[in-house]
Amino acid sequence: MIKILLKWTLFFSSNVPVFFMIYLKSLKKFTSKEMMITWQMNPIFWSSLVIISIFSIAVLIFWLIIIKKDASMNRPSYRPIKIESYDSQILNFFVTFIIPILSLDPESWPSIIMNIILLLIEGAFFVSNNTLYFNIVLLIFGYHIYSIGEDKILITKRKKSSFFPEESETHQVGTTGIYFI
Repeated sequence: MIKILLKWTLFFSSNVPVFFMIYLKSLKKFTSKEMMITWQMNPIFWSSLVIISIFSIAVLIFWLIIIKKDASMNRPSYRPIKIESYDSQILNFFVTFIIPILSLDPESWPSIIMNIILLLIEGAFFVSNNTLYFNIVLLIFGYHIYSIGEDKILITKRKKSSFFPEESETHQVGTTGIYFI
Protein backbone atom coordinates (compact mmCIF):
# COMPACT_ATOMS: atom_id res chain seq x y z
CA MET A 1 0.00 0.00 0.00
CA ILE A 2 2.83 2.43 0.83
CA LYS A 3 4.50 1.72 -2.54
CA ILE A 4 1.28 2.57 -4.37
CA LEU A 5 0.86 5.81 -2.39
CA LEU A 6 4.48 6.71 -3.16
CA LYS A 7 3.94 6.07 -6.88
CA TRP A 8 0.81 8.24 -6.86
CA THR A 9 2.69 10.99 -5.04
CA LEU A 10 5.54 10.79 -7.58
CA PHE A 11 2.93 11.01 -10.33
CA PHE A 12 1.43 14.13 -8.79
CA SER A 13 4.90 15.67 -8.49
CA SER A 14 5.30 15.23 -12.24
CA ASN A 15 2.21 17.42 -12.66
CA VAL A 16 3.46 20.38 -10.62
CA PRO A 17 4.70 22.27 -13.71
CA VAL A 18 1.27 21.70 -15.28
CA PHE A 19 -0.48 23.11 -12.20
CA PHE A 20 1.73 26.19 -12.41
CA MET A 21 1.05 26.61 -16.14
CA ILE A 22 -2.71 26.29 -15.57
CA TYR A 23 -2.47 29.16 -13.09
CA LEU A 24 -0.42 31.26 -15.52
CA LYS A 25 -2.89 30.54 -18.34
CA SER A 26 -5.70 31.79 -16.11
CA LEU A 27 -4.05 35.18 -15.64
CA LYS A 28 -5.14 38.01 -17.90
CA LYS A 29 -2.06 40.09 -17.01
CA PHE A 30 1.05 39.37 -15.01
CA THR A 31 0.33 41.71 -12.08
CA SER A 32 -0.17 41.09 -8.38
CA LYS A 33 -3.75 42.39 -8.62
CA GLU A 34 -4.53 39.95 -11.43
CA MET A 35 -2.92 37.11 -9.44
CA MET A 36 -5.30 37.83 -6.55
CA ILE A 37 -8.30 38.02 -8.88
CA THR A 38 -7.33 34.69 -10.44
CA TRP A 39 -6.83 33.12 -7.02
CA GLN A 40 -10.27 34.34 -5.89
CA MET A 41 -11.93 32.75 -8.93
CA ASN A 42 -11.73 29.43 -7.13
CA PRO A 43 -9.61 29.51 -3.96
CA ILE A 44 -10.50 25.89 -3.07
CA PHE A 45 -9.15 24.67 -6.38
CA TRP A 46 -5.95 26.76 -6.23
CA SER A 47 -5.33 25.89 -2.58
CA SER A 48 -5.70 22.21 -3.40
CA LEU A 49 -3.15 22.50 -6.19
CA VAL A 50 -0.68 24.32 -3.93
CA ILE A 51 -1.06 21.70 -1.17
CA ILE A 52 -0.68 18.80 -3.63
CA SER A 53 2.34 20.50 -5.22
CA ILE A 54 4.16 21.20 -1.96
CA PHE A 55 3.45 17.76 -0.54
CA SER A 56 4.38 15.83 -3.69
CA ILE A 57 7.62 17.80 -4.28
CA ALA A 58 8.58 17.30 -0.62
CA VAL A 59 7.98 13.55 -0.96
CA LEU A 60 9.96 13.47 -4.23
CA ILE A 61 12.93 15.22 -2.58
CA PHE A 62 12.71 12.92 0.44
CA TRP A 63 12.53 9.90 -1.90
CA LEU A 64 15.64 11.07 -3.78
CA ILE A 65 17.52 11.45 -0.49
CA ILE A 66 16.42 7.95 0.56
CA ILE A 67 17.42 6.29 -2.72
CA LYS A 68 20.83 8.02 -2.68
CA LYS A 69 21.42 6.80 0.84
CA ASP A 70 20.07 3.32 0.13
CA ALA A 71 22.14 2.95 -3.06
CA SER A 72 25.33 3.94 -1.24
CA MET A 73 24.92 1.08 1.24
CA ASN A 74 26.23 -2.37 0.42
CA ARG A 75 23.55 -3.21 -2.07
CA PRO A 76 23.82 -5.45 -5.12
CA SER A 77 25.55 -3.64 -7.95
CA TYR A 78 24.97 -3.99 -11.65
CA ARG A 79 27.21 -3.14 -14.59
CA PRO A 80 24.90 -1.91 -17.34
CA ILE A 81 25.67 -3.14 -20.84
CA LYS A 82 23.14 -1.13 -22.83
CA ILE A 83 21.86 2.29 -21.83
CA GLU A 84 18.75 3.86 -23.33
CA SER A 85 17.70 7.37 -22.40
CA TYR A 86 14.15 8.19 -21.35
CA ASP A 87 14.71 11.96 -21.43
CA SER A 88 13.04 12.45 -24.83
CA GLN A 89 10.18 10.13 -23.89
CA ILE A 90 9.59 12.23 -20.79
CA LEU A 91 9.17 15.28 -22.97
CA ASN A 92 6.82 13.36 -25.31
CA PHE A 93 4.79 12.23 -22.30
CA PHE A 94 4.68 15.84 -21.14
CA VAL A 95 2.73 16.66 -24.32
CA THR A 96 -0.23 14.77 -22.82
CA PHE A 97 -0.32 17.45 -20.15
CA ILE A 98 -1.18 20.09 -22.75
CA ILE A 99 -4.83 18.97 -22.65
CA PRO A 100 -5.45 20.20 -19.09
CA ILE A 101 -3.45 23.35 -19.70
CA LEU A 102 -5.59 24.25 -22.70
CA SER A 103 -8.94 22.90 -21.57
CA LEU A 104 -9.17 23.55 -17.83
CA ASP A 105 -11.42 26.39 -16.80
CA PRO A 106 -10.79 27.06 -13.08
CA GLU A 107 -14.23 28.65 -12.71
CA SER A 108 -16.07 25.62 -14.11
CA TRP A 109 -16.48 22.61 -11.83
CA PRO A 110 -17.45 20.33 -14.76
CA SER A 111 -14.16 21.30 -16.44
CA ILE A 112 -12.26 20.66 -13.20
CA ILE A 113 -13.95 17.25 -12.72
CA MET A 114 -13.27 16.29 -16.36
CA ASN A 115 -9.58 17.12 -15.91
CA ILE A 116 -9.43 15.27 -12.57
CA ILE A 117 -10.77 12.18 -14.38
CA LEU A 118 -8.09 12.62 -17.07
CA LEU A 119 -5.45 13.02 -14.35
CA LEU A 120 -6.64 9.84 -12.60
CA ILE A 121 -6.53 7.89 -15.88
CA GLU A 122 -2.97 9.12 -16.53
CA GLY A 123 -2.09 8.32 -12.91
CA ALA A 124 -3.46 4.79 -13.19
CA PHE A 125 -1.24 4.26 -16.26
CA PHE A 126 1.76 5.78 -14.45
CA VAL A 127 1.31 3.67 -11.31
CA SER A 128 0.30 0.36 -12.92
CA ASN A 129 3.15 0.48 -15.46
CA ASN A 130 5.71 1.71 -12.93
CA THR A 131 6.64 4.61 -15.21
CA LEU A 132 8.20 6.87 -12.62
CA TYR A 133 10.74 7.82 -15.27
CA PHE A 134 8.04 9.98 -16.87
CA ASN A 135 8.61 12.60 -14.19
CA ILE A 136 9.55 15.95 -15.72
CA VAL A 137 10.48 17.32 -12.27
CA LEU A 138 13.37 14.82 -12.10
CA LEU A 139 14.69 16.40 -15.32
CA ILE A 140 14.23 19.86 -13.84
CA PHE A 141 16.25 18.72 -10.79
CA GLY A 142 19.04 17.63 -13.16
CA TYR A 143 18.47 13.87 -13.10
CA HIS A 144 18.52 11.65 -16.16
CA ILE A 145 16.57 8.42 -16.38
CA TYR A 146 17.95 5.48 -18.36
CA SER A 147 16.84 1.96 -19.10
CA ILE A 148 19.77 -0.35 -18.34
CA GLY A 149 18.16 -3.70 -18.93
CA GLU A 150 14.87 -5.45 -18.73
CA ASP A 151 12.81 -3.76 -16.01
CA LYS A 152 15.85 -1.88 -14.70
CA ILE A 153 15.86 1.91 -14.42
CA LEU A 154 18.93 4.01 -13.66
CA ILE A 155 18.58 7.43 -12.04
CA THR A 156 21.69 9.59 -12.22
CA LYS A 157 22.87 13.14 -12.74
CA ARG A 158 25.34 11.91 -15.36
CA LYS A 159 24.63 12.60 -19.02
CA LYS A 160 24.63 9.70 -21.42
CA SER A 161 27.55 11.18 -23.38
CA SER A 162 29.78 11.06 -20.29
CA PHE A 163 28.63 7.64 -19.18
CA PHE A 164 30.77 4.56 -19.72
CA PRO A 165 28.70 1.57 -18.65
CA GLU A 166 31.56 -0.89 -18.61
CA GLU A 167 33.38 1.30 -16.08
CA SER A 168 30.40 2.11 -13.88
CA GLU A 169 28.69 0.16 -11.19
CA THR A 170 25.13 1.09 -10.43
CA HIS A 171 23.67 0.29 -7.06
CA GLN A 172 20.24 -1.20 -6.57
CA VAL A 173 17.74 0.67 -4.44
CA GLY A 174 16.23 -1.79 -2.00
CA THR A 175 14.69 -4.68 -3.86
CA THR A 176 13.32 -2.51 -6.66
CA GLY A 177 14.33 -2.39 -10.31
CA ILE A 178 15.72 1.08 -9.68
CA TYR A 179 19.45 1.67 -9.71
CA PHE A 180 21.30 4.85 -8.79
CA ILE A 181 24.71 6.37 -9.46
